[in-house]
Amino acid sequence: MRHPHGYCHIAASVLAALFLADVAEAGQTPAPIAITAPSDGAIVRPGQSVTVTVTSPARVTFAAVSVVGEGSAGVIGPVTSLPHNFTLTIPSDRKSGPMTVTALGITALDVLADVAINVDVERQNMATSIAPLVREITFAAPGDELPIIALANFPLEDDVEVTASSKVTFSSSDEDVAVVNADGMVTAIAEGSAVITVTYTDSGSVDKDIPVTVPAAVFTLTPASVDFGNQTVGTSDYEELTVTNSSGYNLHITGIQTTGDFTQTSNCVSSSPLAPEATCTITVTFEPSAVGPAKGVMTVKNDNETAGFKLVGTGVAP
Repeated sequence: MRHPHGYCHIAASVLAALFLADVAEAGQTPAPIAITAPSDGAIVRPGQSVTVTVTSPARVTFAAVSVVGEGSAGVIGPVTSLPHNFTLTIPSDRKSGPMTVTALGITALDVLADVAINVDVERQNMATSIAPLVREITFAAPGDELPIIALANFPLEDDVEVTASSKVTFSSSDEDVAVVNADGMVTAIAEGSAVITVTYTDSGSVDKDIPVTVPAAVFTLTPASVDFGNQTVGTSDYEELTVTNSSGYNLHITGIQTTGDFTQTSNCVSSSPLAPEATCTITVTFEPSAVGPAKGVMTVKNDNETAGFKLVGTGVAP
């Protein structure tokens, strides 16, 4: 029996799609399309012309292959055969930090394959100064979050965003009051004052302090923070915490969340509204996924406020 040409075309497309999906699965080789240069995480400079080498380890025949640079870097190509060296120019005003470069290939049967890497856009010169866009942080309540946007001055450029730069780090003077992650997200933990420091380190070092103020929470947690100590990876431990309504008015608790290797169960939502000085119970479980220090935050939310509480532990090898 003879099948119409369209039927054969569709069947071939399906088979080609299945083939590309199979060879692209994690841990399997060869891949339908690959970027062999630059390497993932390679440092590049603003304004630099970068050679992007695209190959097909699986020897797939593509009708068109292009390279796409994130943002204003634009699209290069298409070409019709691989391997090929594309020339991609890094925008001269690109912010410091990772930039995604993607290779896109499409077959004659309209089957798409893609692969992406990140290059690290960094200035060649050392920053002369660094400062946050917001010079001081005053939170509304524990549990609130605010991202830091870091700007740096260089000998030939001012106000370059460097928040995601590999040369920038963030630290807190008091993690019982406020914590900051590697991306510059600050989380209020408990009442008090702290200083978040943003630092740019290359041939030298420049830094800037950001004062942080956290008001009192409308919840009181007993104990105020939890340190599980050492816990074997793959096992778990738990601790029961008491939440007390210290606001002086009825509170409707609408949700409780945890981050990191910490989970929770509670009767706080079902017990709402909590009268002044009324309590509910939260059971926090720590199950480390890796060896080393583990940090998390538990947030207790009500209609108007959010209270944040610090959780720590250490994963140890079995």
